Amino acid sequence: MQYYANPMEVRSLEEFGSVRGTSMGGVRRVYFVRAVGTVRDLADRILALDHKLSGTAYLRLNSLPVLTAQDSPFYEGAFQQWGLNKTVRLQNAFPADFGRALSGAMERVLQQFRTSRTPPPTDSIVRNFGVKLLFWTDRILQPYLSQWTPNWTGKIVLGNVMREQEYLFGYLLTQLGWDVLLLNPAGDGKITPSSLALSQRFDLGPCGRESLPAYIPVPKQTPPKVQIPPRTATRQTLPTLPRPQTQPKVQQTPTRQQPSPPRSQTSQRPQPTVQRPATNPQPAQRTAPSARQEKSYEELAALAPSVVMIGVLNSQRQIQATGSGIMIGRGGYILTNYHVVERGAAFAVRIEDDAQTYFTDRVIKVNPKMDLAILRIQRTLKPLPLYKDGKPLVRGQRVVAIGSPLGLFNSVSDGIISGFRVIDEVNMIQFTAPISHGSSGGAVLNLYGEVIGISTAGLDAGQNLNLAVPYEEIRWFANGLFD
Repeated sequence: MQYYANPMEVRSLEEFGSVRGTSMGGVRRVYFVRAVGTVRDLADRILALDHKLSGTAYLRLNSLPVLTAQDSPFYEGAFQQWGLNKTVRLQNAFPADFGRALSGAMERVLQQFRTSRTPPPTDSIVRNFGVKLLFWTDRILQPYLSQWTPNWTGKIVLGNVMREQEYLFGYLLTQLGWDVLLLNPAGDGKITPSSLALSQRFDLGPCGRESLPAYIPVPKQTPPKVQIPPRTATRQTLPTLPRPQTQPKVQQTPTRQQPSPPRSQTSQRPQPTVQRPATNPQPAQRTAPSARQEKSYEELAALAPSVVMIGVLNSQRQIQATGSGIMIGRGGYILTNYHVVERGAAFAVRIEDDAQTYFTDRVIKVNPKMDLAILRIQRTLKPLPLYKDGKPLVRGQRVVAIGSPLGLFNSVSDGIISGFRVIDEVNMIQFTAPISHGSSGGAVLNLYGEVIGISTAGLDAGQNLNLAVPYEEIRWFANGLFD
């Protein structure tokens, strides 16, 4: 395979997102570029690049993983074996073609490492670098190894690459089919001129210290609708609207298969009575007092910064899924769904108009039966008000939903309340504002901008049949935390 780098000049982050390397007839064309310096809107442009490329073979890392003492013996043995017979061994499975491509790439990268430095590095330093190359490749490319082919193309962005070894790992990735962009706000660091010549540079602005935003990807597996998390082994029952006392069974099989949470975690209390409208309800009255006026849709959309996106992290601090949450307390309290947090080891919380990502493992309170949970982060928040007018909600009442469906941060949609349901003995609001996977935990607002529910699920069999836990349940669950 012959390699040609940068067949077209790339002069911006946006251009990097638009070009793509190719592989044809034994010739691979790849992009290896670095963006040096910083600019005022750098974080926004990086996040825009993330949104454009998420869902494709795309990765962004602000730092490379650290080789631990626990991992070292395996990769030291793997490098020794490679040195003897050029056979690659990794902890994750990979096709034979990938092993041959990686072996050839390592030879080229290690040769560049030896010749770029004066005096040349010792054998011990070269060996340590080779061990890191195997470890980084195995750890970072793990999701893509099994599907790799000789014509593979993907994109990866590496942040704060200031050292020769990290830089040459980026070069190795190009030999495996990745277009690579290096984000270096502080400059090129301690990379030798001969190695820098392997990539194309473009300047964003003056060099300076810049905190790069964390990457929260769209999950690769996105079900067509948010699923109702199973809570008991009993079937769901829905009441007919004219006669609430009769509840025919509705066949609804959630595809989200998880063990039912233990009942001991559920706070016990009498179920509240949901007030049902008459058979021919009158439209909701809009004669609110002058101090409390309905908002326009533009004004309601402006409340989106009080709804957050939650990245669910596993024990390796990798994001496995995303959900939404509602700010409920100035002291950092965020309301979300139990099924959003139940499998997370920690959580990455992003707030609109804030480039920082807030990491937390503090789950303050959960109730699996009502599908509610509360997280806490170290930040002062601007909470949304909870509805407390006292008038019952009615069918036909207009609502607005705010959440992050499919990772699209703080999308706003509108609809109406289409019914009131009882799912597994829990009261629910049925509404028509469109939501998708990732909306779970988002806000359902009335036209006064007050929280009347939290998005929790959607029914597979229909379109826009979405459910929310109502404000009465939220008030009881989060008692004392709302500001």
